[in-house]
Amino acid sequence: MITVKHDGSFAAEKEYVIDVVFHEFLGTDHQTEIITDQRGFRLVFENGSVLDLSSSFWDQIKDDYLNDNCLPKVTFCENQFTHEDNLPVLFGNDEIEVLEEHITCGIDIFASIFFMISRMEEAIKDQRDEHNRFPAKSSVAYKYGFLERPIVDEYVEMLRSMINHLNPDIRYNKNEASNFITCDVDWPYDTTRDSFKKALHKSAGDIVKRKNFKQGYLTLRNYFLHKIGVKYEDNLRSMISWMMDVNEDHGNRVAFYFITEYTSEYDIKVDFDSDEMRSLFREINRRGHEIGLHPGYECFDNKNNFLKSVQKLKKIMLEEDIKQDVIGGRMHFLRWDIMKTPHLWESAGLDYDTTLFFAESAGFRCGTCKEFTMFDLVARKPFNLKQRPLITMESTIIGPKYENLRYSEQSLSRFKYFKKICHKYNGSYVLLWHNSSFNNKKDKEFYKEIIQ
Repeated sequence: MITVKHDGSFAAEKEYVIDVVFHEFLGTDHQTEIITDQRGFRLVFENGSVLDLSSSFWDQIKDDYLNDNCLPKVTFCENQFTHEDNLPVLFGNDEIEVLEEHITCGIDIFASIFFMISRMEEAIKDQRDEHNRFPAKSSVAYKYGFLERPIVDEYVEMLRSMINHLNPDIRYNKNEASNFITCDVDWPYDTTRDSFKKALHKSAGDIVKRKNFKQGYLTLRNYFLHKIGVKYEDNLRSMISWMMDVNEDHGNRVAFYFITEYTSEYDIKVDFDSDEMRSLFREINRRGHEIGLHPGYECFDNKNNFLKSVQKLKKIMLEEDIKQDVIGGRMHFLRWDIMKTPHLWESAGLDYDTTLFFAESAGFRCGTCKEFTMFDLVARKPFNLKQRPLITMESTIIGPKYENLRYSEQSLSRFKYFKKICHKYNGSYVLLWHNSSFNNKKDKEFYKEIIQ
Protein backbone atom coordinates (compact mmCIF):
# COMPACT_ATOMS: atom_id res chain seq x y z
CA MET A 1 0.00 0.00 0.00
CA ILE A 2 1.24 3.47 -0.91
CA THR A 3 0.07 6.45 1.13
CA VAL A 4 0.05 9.74 -0.78
CA LYS A 5 0.03 12.79 1.48
CA HIS A 6 -0.82 16.32 0.33
CA ASP A 7 -1.95 19.61 1.87
CA GLY A 8 -5.60 19.47 0.79
CA SER A 9 -5.57 22.49 -1.51
CA PHE A 10 -7.20 21.77 -4.86
CA ALA A 11 -8.20 18.47 -3.29
CA ALA A 12 -10.55 17.41 -6.09
CA GLU A 13 -7.90 17.89 -8.77
CA LYS A 14 -5.16 16.21 -6.72
CA GLU A 15 -7.30 13.25 -5.65
CA TYR A 16 -8.43 12.80 -9.25
CA VAL A 17 -4.96 12.70 -10.80
CA ILE A 18 -3.56 10.55 -7.98
CA ASP A 19 -6.35 8.02 -8.55
CA VAL A 20 -5.84 7.99 -12.33
CA VAL A 21 -2.10 7.45 -11.93
CA PHE A 22 -2.19 4.76 -9.25
CA HIS A 23 -5.50 3.02 -9.92
CA GLU A 24 -5.93 3.32 -13.70
CA PHE A 25 -2.38 3.56 -15.04
CA LEU A 26 -0.23 1.68 -12.51
CA GLY A 27 -2.90 -0.59 -11.05
CA THR A 28 -1.58 -0.60 -7.48
CA ASP A 29 -3.15 -0.02 -4.08
CA HIS A 30 -2.96 3.47 -2.63
CA GLN A 31 -4.62 5.75 -0.14
CA THR A 32 -4.47 9.51 0.36
CA GLU A 33 -4.01 11.55 3.50
CA ILE A 34 -4.28 15.31 3.98
CA ILE A 35 -1.56 17.00 6.02
CA THR A 36 -2.43 20.70 6.07
CA ASP A 37 1.04 22.00 6.96
CA GLN A 38 2.78 19.98 4.25
CA ARG A 39 4.04 21.29 0.93
CA GLY A 40 4.47 18.92 -1.96
CA PHE A 41 3.32 15.33 -2.35
CA ARG A 42 4.84 12.77 0.01
CA LEU A 43 4.58 9.09 -0.92
CA VAL A 44 5.15 6.86 2.09
CA PHE A 45 5.76 3.14 1.67
CA GLU A 46 5.22 0.30 4.11
CA ASN A 47 8.96 -0.32 4.38
CA GLY A 48 9.44 3.22 5.69
CA SER A 49 10.96 4.76 2.56
CA VAL A 50 9.71 8.12 1.27
CA LEU A 51 9.32 9.79 -2.12
CA ASP A 52 8.80 13.56 -2.09
CA LEU A 53 7.38 15.10 -5.26
CA SER A 54 7.04 18.78 -6.03
CA SER A 55 3.63 20.46 -6.02
CA SER A 56 5.00 23.76 -7.33
CA PHE A 57 2.12 24.31 -9.75
CA TRP A 58 -0.59 24.06 -7.08
CA ASP A 59 1.51 26.04 -4.58
CA GLN A 60 1.71 29.08 -6.84
CA ILE A 61 -1.99 29.52 -7.68
CA LYS A 62 -5.02 30.53 -5.65
CA ASP A 63 -8.43 29.48 -6.98
CA ASP A 64 -8.44 29.81 -10.77
CA TYR A 65 -5.98 27.75 -12.81
CA LEU A 66 -7.72 28.34 -16.15
CA ASN A 67 -5.72 31.42 -17.08
CA ASP A 68 -2.60 32.28 -19.08
CA ASN A 69 -0.42 32.42 -15.97
CA CYS A 70 -0.94 28.69 -15.51
CA LEU A 71 0.48 27.62 -18.87
CA PRO A 72 3.82 25.82 -18.53
CA LYS A 73 7.20 27.07 -19.62
CA VAL A 74 8.67 23.76 -20.64
CA THR A 75 12.26 22.70 -20.01
CA PHE A 76 13.91 19.34 -20.64
CA CYS A 77 15.99 17.06 -18.49
CA GLU A 78 17.77 13.74 -18.19
CA ASN A 79 17.68 11.59 -15.08
CA GLN A 80 18.37 8.05 -13.97
CA PHE A 81 14.69 7.17 -13.64
CA THR A 82 13.64 7.65 -17.24
CA HIS A 83 14.98 5.86 -20.30
CA GLU A 84 13.79 8.59 -22.65
CA ASP A 85 16.01 11.44 -23.82
CA ASN A 86 15.05 15.03 -23.04
CA LEU A 87 12.09 14.42 -20.74
CA PRO A 88 9.80 17.49 -20.92
CA VAL A 89 9.33 19.21 -17.57
CA LEU A 90 6.05 21.12 -17.60
CA PHE A 91 6.02 22.22 -13.97
CA GLY A 92 8.69 22.21 -11.30
CA ASN A 93 12.38 21.69 -11.95
CA ASP A 94 14.73 18.89 -12.87
CA GLU A 95 16.51 18.57 -9.52
CA ILE A 96 16.43 15.05 -8.10
CA GLU A 97 18.15 13.99 -4.89
CA VAL A 98 18.51 10.26 -4.42
CA LEU A 99 19.24 8.49 -1.14
CA GLU A 100 18.77 4.83 -0.31
CA GLU A 101 15.41 5.30 1.43
CA HIS A 102 14.43 8.80 0.29
CA ILE A 103 14.06 10.49 -3.09
CA THR A 104 13.23 14.17 -3.56
CA CYS A 105 12.01 14.99 -7.08
CA GLY A 106 11.62 18.57 -8.27
CA ILE A 107 9.34 17.69 -11.19
CA ASP A 108 5.67 18.32 -10.42
CA ILE A 109 4.61 15.03 -11.98
CA PHE A 110 0.99 15.13 -10.87
CA ALA A 111 0.33 18.67 -12.14
CA SER A 112 2.05 17.87 -15.45
CA ILE A 113 -0.16 14.83 -15.91
CA PHE A 114 -3.27 16.78 -14.89
CA PHE A 115 -2.44 19.50 -17.42
CA MET A 116 -2.29 16.98 -20.25
CA ILE A 117 -5.25 14.70 -19.49
CA SER A 118 -7.65 17.44 -18.32
CA ARG A 119 -6.91 19.43 -21.53
CA MET A 120 -7.04 22.59 -19.39
CA GLU A 121 -5.01 24.52 -21.95
CA GLU A 122 -7.96 24.25 -24.34
CA ALA A 123 -10.07 26.13 -21.79
CA ILE A 124 -7.38 28.79 -21.44
CA LYS A 125 -6.50 29.55 -25.07
CA ASP A 126 -9.12 30.86 -27.48
CA GLN A 127 -7.46 29.78 -30.75
CA ARG A 128 -9.75 27.80 -33.06
CA ASP A 129 -9.61 26.61 -36.67
CA GLU A 130 -12.27 26.86 -39.39
CA HIS A 131 -14.28 24.06 -37.74
CA ASN A 132 -14.03 25.66 -34.29
CA ARG A 133 -11.48 23.07 -33.16
CA PHE A 134 -8.49 23.68 -30.93
CA PRO A 135 -5.55 23.34 -33.36
CA ALA A 136 -2.43 21.27 -32.77
CA LYS A 137 -0.16 24.26 -33.43
CA SER A 138 -1.70 26.09 -30.47
CA SER A 139 -0.86 23.28 -28.06
CA VAL A 140 2.06 23.27 -25.66
CA ALA A 141 2.96 19.79 -26.92
CA TYR A 142 3.35 21.03 -30.51
CA LYS A 143 5.11 24.24 -29.50
CA TYR A 144 7.76 22.37 -27.50
CA GLY A 145 8.04 19.41 -29.85
CA PHE A 146 6.66 16.53 -27.80
CA LEU A 147 3.26 15.93 -29.44
CA GLU A 148 4.55 12.63 -30.82
CA ARG A 149 5.56 11.42 -27.37
CA PRO A 150 3.19 9.98 -24.74
CA ILE A 151 4.71 12.13 -22.01
CA VAL A 152 2.06 11.18 -19.45
CA ASP A 153 3.08 7.55 -19.89
CA GLU A 154 6.73 8.61 -19.62
CA TYR A 155 6.00 10.37 -16.32
CA VAL A 156 4.15 7.32 -15.01
CA GLU A 157 7.06 5.05 -15.89
CA MET A 158 9.49 7.48 -14.23
CA LEU A 159 7.32 7.41 -11.11
CA ARG A 160 7.25 3.61 -11.21
CA SER A 161 11.04 3.54 -11.48
CA MET A 162 11.45 5.79 -8.43
CA ILE A 163 8.97 3.66 -6.48
CA ASN A 164 10.84 0.50 -7.42
CA HIS A 165 14.10 2.06 -6.25
CA LEU A 166 12.57 2.69 -2.83
CA ASN A 167 10.34 -0.36 -2.54
CA PRO A 168 10.82 -3.09 -5.16
CA ASP A 169 8.09 -5.20 -3.52
CA ILE A 170 5.26 -3.01 -4.87
CA ARG A 171 3.06 -5.01 -7.25
CA TYR A 172 1.20 -3.63 -10.25
CA ASN A 173 -1.62 -4.87 -12.45
CA LYS A 174 0.03 -5.07 -15.83
CA ASN A 175 -1.73 -3.39 -18.73
CA GLU A 176 -1.67 -5.36 -21.96
CA ALA A 177 -0.77 -3.68 -25.24
CA SER A 178 -3.72 -3.68 -27.62
CA ASN A 179 -5.13 -2.31 -30.86
CA PHE A 180 -8.48 -0.53 -30.95
CA ILE A 181 -9.63 -0.30 -34.56
CA THR A 182 -12.38 2.21 -35.29
CA CYS A 183 -14.35 3.49 -38.26
CA ASP A 184 -16.37 6.71 -38.52
CA VAL A 185 -19.12 5.74 -40.95
CA ASP A 186 -19.71 9.15 -42.49
CA TRP A 187 -21.22 7.46 -45.56
CA PRO A 188 -22.65 3.96 -45.05
CA TYR A 189 -23.45 3.95 -48.76
CA ASP A 190 -22.91 6.15 -51.81
CA THR A 191 -25.44 8.98 -51.57
CA THR A 192 -24.98 9.95 -55.21
CA ARG A 193 -27.47 7.21 -56.01
CA ASP A 194 -30.24 9.47 -54.67
CA SER A 195 -29.60 12.41 -57.00
CA PHE A 196 -28.85 12.49 -60.72
CA LYS A 197 -27.13 15.86 -60.28
CA LYS A 198 -24.84 14.43 -57.59
CA ALA A 199 -24.18 11.29 -59.61
CA LEU A 200 -23.30 13.29 -62.72
CA HIS A 201 -21.00 15.60 -60.74
CA LYS A 202 -19.19 12.72 -59.06
CA SER A 203 -18.91 10.79 -62.33
CA ALA A 204 -17.30 13.79 -63.98
CA GLY A 205 -14.88 14.08 -61.07
CA ASP A 206 -14.03 10.38 -61.31
CA ILE A 207 -13.17 10.75 -64.96
CA VAL A 208 -11.60 14.22 -65.16
CA LYS A 209 -9.89 14.65 -61.78
CA ARG A 210 -9.20 11.09 -60.67
CA LYS A 211 -8.72 9.58 -64.17
CA ASN A 212 -10.86 6.66 -63.06
CA PHE A 213 -13.08 5.93 -66.03
CA LYS A 214 -14.41 2.69 -64.56
CA GLN A 215 -15.61 4.42 -61.40
CA GLY A 216 -17.13 7.23 -63.45
CA TYR A 217 -19.18 4.65 -65.33
CA LEU A 218 -20.15 2.77 -62.14
CA THR A 219 -21.34 5.95 -60.42
CA LEU A 220 -23.87 6.64 -63.18
CA ARG A 221 -24.78 2.98 -63.59
CA ASN A 222 -25.48 2.61 -59.87
CA TYR A 223 -27.72 5.69 -59.89
CA PHE A 224 -29.93 4.18 -62.61
CA LEU A 225 -29.92 0.71 -61.04
CA HIS A 226 -31.00 2.16 -57.70
CA LYS A 227 -33.68 4.19 -59.47
CA ILE A 228 -35.30 1.12 -60.97
CA GLY A 229 -34.85 -0.98 -57.81
CA VAL A 230 -32.11 -3.35 -59.01
CA LYS A 231 -29.63 -4.46 -56.35
CA TYR A 232 -25.94 -3.80 -56.92
CA GLU A 233 -22.73 -3.78 -54.88
CA ASP A 234 -22.17 -0.42 -53.18
CA ASN A 235 -18.46 0.05 -52.51
CA LEU A 236 -18.90 2.08 -49.33
CA ARG A 237 -21.24 -0.52 -47.85
CA SER A 238 -19.11 -3.46 -48.98
CA MET A 239 -16.02 -1.92 -47.39
CA ILE A 240 -17.67 -2.15 -43.97
CA SER A 241 -18.00 -5.91 -44.39
CA TRP A 242 -14.45 -6.10 -45.80
CA MET A 243 -13.09 -4.26 -42.74
CA MET A 244 -14.75 -6.83 -40.51
CA ASP A 245 -13.32 -9.65 -42.64
CA VAL A 246 -9.69 -8.53 -42.46
CA ASN A 247 -9.84 -7.56 -38.80
CA GLU A 248 -11.36 -10.88 -37.83
CA ASP A 249 -8.32 -12.52 -39.44
CA HIS A 250 -6.20 -10.79 -36.78
CA GLY A 251 -8.59 -11.15 -33.86
CA ASN A 252 -9.58 -7.47 -33.88
CA ARG A 253 -13.00 -6.11 -32.98
CA VAL A 254 -13.92 -2.99 -34.96
CA ALA A 255 -15.97 -0.12 -33.51
CA PHE A 256 -18.25 1.48 -36.14
CA TYR A 257 -19.63 4.93 -35.29
CA PHE A 258 -22.77 6.28 -37.03
CA ILE A 259 -24.23 9.77 -37.59
CA THR A 260 -27.82 9.10 -36.58
CA GLU A 261 -29.13 12.69 -36.71
CA TYR A 262 -28.72 15.13 -39.61
CA THR A 263 -27.57 18.49 -38.20
CA SER A 264 -25.62 20.22 -40.98
CA GLU A 265 -24.60 20.08 -44.62
CA TYR A 266 -21.45 18.37 -43.32
CA ASP A 267 -23.63 15.38 -42.34
CA ILE A 268 -25.55 13.09 -44.66
CA LYS A 269 -29.18 12.07 -44.41
CA VAL A 270 -29.58 8.36 -43.77
CA ASP A 271 -32.79 6.42 -43.30
CA PHE A 272 -31.93 4.27 -40.30
CA ASP A 273 -35.32 2.58 -40.50
CA SER A 274 -34.51 1.19 -43.95
CA ASP A 275 -33.92 -2.52 -44.41
CA GLU A 276 -30.35 -1.95 -45.61
CA MET A 277 -29.34 0.05 -42.50
CA ARG A 278 -31.05 -2.32 -40.08
CA SER A 279 -29.39 -5.22 -41.89
CA LEU A 280 -26.00 -3.52 -41.52
CA PHE A 281 -26.50 -3.05 -37.78
CA ARG A 282 -27.51 -6.68 -37.40
CA GLU A 283 -24.46 -7.87 -39.34
CA ILE A 284 -22.05 -5.81 -37.24
CA ASN A 285 -23.61 -7.12 -34.05
CA ARG A 286 -23.87 -10.72 -35.25
CA ARG A 287 -20.18 -10.77 -36.13
CA GLY A 288 -19.16 -9.50 -32.70
CA HIS A 289 -18.12 -5.98 -33.62
CA GLU A 290 -19.18 -2.74 -31.92
CA ILE A 291 -21.77 -0.11 -32.81
CA GLY A 292 -21.35 3.42 -31.51
CA LEU A 293 -22.23 7.04 -32.04
CA HIS A 294 -20.70 9.64 -34.35
CA PRO A 295 -22.62 12.79 -33.35
CA GLY A 296 -23.14 15.14 -36.29
CA TYR A 297 -21.35 18.37 -37.08
CA GLU A 298 -23.65 20.59 -34.98
CA CYS A 299 -23.65 18.36 -31.91
CA PHE A 300 -20.43 19.17 -30.07
CA ASP A 301 -21.97 22.16 -28.25
CA ASN A 302 -25.69 21.51 -28.82
CA LYS A 303 -27.45 19.44 -26.17
CA ASN A 304 -30.67 19.02 -28.17
CA ASN A 305 -28.91 17.70 -31.28
CA PHE A 306 -26.68 15.47 -29.21
CA LEU A 307 -29.53 13.88 -27.26
CA LYS A 308 -31.54 13.28 -30.44
CA SER A 309 -28.54 11.45 -31.87
CA VAL A 310 -28.17 9.29 -28.77
CA GLN A 311 -31.88 8.51 -28.59
CA LYS A 312 -31.97 7.48 -32.24
CA LEU A 313 -29.03 5.10 -31.78
CA LYS A 314 -30.45 3.54 -28.62
CA LYS A 315 -33.86 3.15 -30.27
CA ILE A 316 -32.34 1.21 -33.17
CA MET A 317 -30.30 -0.98 -30.86
CA LEU A 318 -33.33 -1.71 -28.69
CA GLU A 319 -35.56 -2.57 -31.65
CA GLU A 320 -32.87 -4.83 -33.13
CA ASP A 321 -32.17 -6.43 -29.73
CA ILE A 322 -28.53 -5.33 -29.90
CA LYS A 323 -26.93 -5.47 -26.44
CA GLN A 324 -23.48 -4.06 -25.69
CA ASP A 325 -21.68 -3.69 -22.38
CA VAL A 326 -20.53 -0.18 -23.32
CA ILE A 327 -21.56 2.45 -25.85
CA GLY A 328 -19.08 5.06 -26.99
CA GLY A 329 -18.11 6.98 -30.07
CA ARG A 330 -16.39 9.98 -31.59
CA MET A 331 -17.43 13.50 -32.61
CA HIS A 332 -17.84 14.26 -36.33
CA PHE A 333 -14.92 16.35 -37.66
CA LEU A 334 -13.34 15.83 -34.21
CA ARG A 335 -15.19 18.93 -33.02
CA TRP A 336 -14.68 19.31 -29.28
CA ASP A 337 -15.20 21.97 -26.64
CA ILE A 338 -13.54 20.86 -23.40
CA MET A 339 -16.02 22.93 -21.36
CA LYS A 340 -19.14 21.60 -23.10
CA THR A 341 -18.73 18.42 -25.14
CA PRO A 342 -17.78 15.92 -22.39
CA HIS A 343 -20.83 17.09 -20.41
CA LEU A 344 -23.04 16.00 -23.32
CA TRP A 345 -21.49 12.52 -23.35
CA GLU A 346 -21.82 12.28 -19.58
CA SER A 347 -25.42 13.50 -19.39
CA ALA A 348 -26.44 11.06 -22.13
CA GLY A 349 -25.07 8.15 -20.09
CA LEU A 350 -22.49 7.11 -22.68
CA ASP A 351 -19.44 5.20 -21.51
CA TYR A 352 -16.50 6.51 -23.48
CA ASP A 353 -15.39 9.02 -26.08
CA THR A 354 -12.48 8.64 -28.47
CA THR A 355 -12.32 12.09 -30.10
CA LEU A 356 -9.21 13.60 -28.54
CA PHE A 357 -6.73 13.86 -31.39
CA PHE A 358 -5.56 16.76 -33.57
CA ALA A 359 -6.88 16.37 -37.12
CA GLU A 360 -3.86 18.05 -38.69
CA SER A 361 -1.09 16.29 -36.74
CA ALA A 362 -0.88 12.71 -35.55
CA GLY A 363 0.18 12.27 -31.95
CA PHE A 364 -0.78 12.27 -28.29
CA ARG A 365 -3.18 15.15 -27.63
CA CYS A 366 -3.68 13.91 -24.06
CA GLY A 367 -0.09 12.75 -23.64
CA THR A 368 -1.13 9.12 -23.20
CA CYS A 369 -2.14 6.03 -25.14
CA LYS A 370 -4.17 4.64 -22.24
CA GLU A 371 -7.84 4.95 -21.37
CA PHE A 372 -8.54 7.25 -18.44
CA THR A 373 -11.40 8.88 -16.55
CA MET A 374 -12.05 12.44 -17.71
CA PHE A 375 -12.20 15.51 -15.46
CA ASP A 376 -14.97 18.11 -15.38
CA LEU A 377 -13.24 21.50 -15.47
CA VAL A 378 -16.56 23.28 -14.90
CA ALA A 379 -17.73 21.46 -11.77
CA ARG A 380 -14.15 20.53 -10.81
CA LYS A 381 -14.80 16.85 -10.24
CA PRO A 382 -14.21 13.59 -12.14
CA PHE A 383 -16.64 12.47 -14.83
CA ASN A 384 -17.80 8.89 -15.13
CA LEU A 385 -16.90 9.25 -18.81
CA LYS A 386 -13.75 7.55 -20.06
CA GLN A 387 -11.46 8.87 -22.78
CA ARG A 388 -9.79 6.50 -25.25
CA PRO A 389 -7.41 8.89 -27.03
CA LEU A 390 -7.28 8.55 -30.80
CA ILE A 391 -3.67 8.15 -31.99
CA THR A 392 -3.73 8.06 -35.81
CA MET A 393 -6.26 8.81 -38.56
CA GLU A 394 -5.67 7.87 -42.19
CA SER A 395 -6.62 11.27 -43.61
CA THR A 396 -4.24 13.04 -41.23
CA ILE A 397 -1.13 11.17 -42.37
CA ILE A 398 -2.00 10.29 -45.97
CA GLY A 399 -4.38 13.08 -46.98
CA PRO A 400 -3.33 16.22 -48.87
CA LYS A 401 -5.03 18.60 -46.42
CA TYR A 402 -2.85 17.74 -43.43
CA GLU A 403 0.48 15.86 -43.34
CA ASN A 404 0.17 14.96 -47.04
CA LEU A 405 2.56 11.98 -46.96
CA ARG A 406 0.43 10.06 -49.47
CA TYR A 407 1.22 6.38 -50.03
CA SER A 408 4.91 6.44 -49.15
CA GLU A 409 7.25 4.47 -46.96
CA GLN A 410 7.41 7.53 -44.72
CA SER A 411 3.64 7.48 -44.39
CA LEU A 412 3.48 3.80 -43.48
CA SER A 413 6.40 4.26 -41.08
CA ARG A 414 4.47 6.93 -39.18
CA PHE A 415 1.54 4.60 -38.60
CA LYS A 416 3.96 1.91 -37.43
CA TYR A 417 5.87 4.33 -35.19
CA PHE A 418 2.75 5.30 -33.27
CA LYS A 419 1.60 1.71 -33.01
CA LYS A 420 5.02 0.64 -31.72
CA ILE A 421 5.25 3.36 -29.09
CA CYS A 422 1.72 2.62 -27.84
CA HIS A 423 2.63 -1.03 -27.43
CA LYS A 424 5.94 -0.08 -25.77
CA TYR A 425 3.96 1.52 -22.95
CA ASN A 426 1.39 -1.29 -22.91
CA GLY A 427 -1.23 1.14 -24.13
CA SER A 428 -3.94 0.98 -26.76
CA TYR A 429 -3.16 1.92 -30.34
CA VAL A 430 -6.38 3.61 -31.48
CA LEU A 431 -6.70 3.80 -35.26
CA LEU A 432 -9.39 5.59 -37.25
CA TRP A 433 -9.85 4.56 -40.88
CA HIS A 434 -13.06 5.58 -42.66
CA ASN A 435 -14.88 3.04 -44.82
CA SER A 436 -14.95 5.80 -47.46
CA SER A 437 -11.14 5.86 -47.60
CA PHE A 438 -10.56 2.67 -49.58
CA ASN A 439 -10.18 4.20 -53.01
CA ASN A 440 -7.28 2.14 -54.36
CA LYS A 441 -5.14 -0.91 -53.66
CA LYS A 442 -2.69 1.08 -51.53
CA ASP A 443 -5.42 1.93 -49.01
CA LYS A 444 -6.12 -1.74 -48.47
CA GLU A 445 -2.44 -2.67 -48.38
CA PHE A 446 -1.67 -0.02 -45.76
CA TYR A 447 -4.71 -0.91 -43.70
CA LYS A 448 -3.99 -4.65 -43.61
CA GLU A 449 -0.39 -4.05 -42.58
CA ILE A 450 -1.30 -1.59 -39.82
CA ILE A 451 -4.03 -3.68 -38.16
CA GLN A 452 -2.07 -6.90 -37.87
